[in-house]
Amino acid sequence: MPITEECSVVKVKGDYAVIELSRKPECEGCKACAFNRRNTIRMTAKKEIDCEAGDRVIVQMPEKSIKGSWIILFALPLLFILTAVIITAKFAWYLQITAIGVALLMGLGCAILCDFLIRRRTKYIPIVKNTLKENKNLIGENTND
Repeated sequence: MPITEECSVVKVKGDYAVIELSRKPECEGCKACAFNRRNTIRMTAKKEIDCEAGDRVIVQMPEKSIKGSWIILFALPLLFILTAVIITAKFAWYLQITAIGVALLMGLGCAILCDFLIRRRTKYIPIVKNTLKENKNLIGENTND
């Protein structure tokens, strides 16, 4: 079941919008958006509707992208490190440290590459589904004309 959130549009670029998502109490256990100590995070979302900077929108995030993201961020670099440790177990300590450093860089590079490739697929990015309409009538304005 997809997750929906209310966000603000920061800027619009063609078919995509940069949105700002605010941290909520439900976000504590998930950690998918990488809030860390910040209260907001910005991300790119595909637009299904017309929206402008400053609009409040409803954004849908497929649950599939949230559940699988930890593999790329954590498991892949750990796999590279574990492989480096096993391969260099009988070598000198300085070669082991060098191999672990190279494995960390490879894991980081692979995570960045995977992130780039995944962001190009629209099924893994947030989708702007609806614009929230706010009542813009001024107090005392006569609406019976």
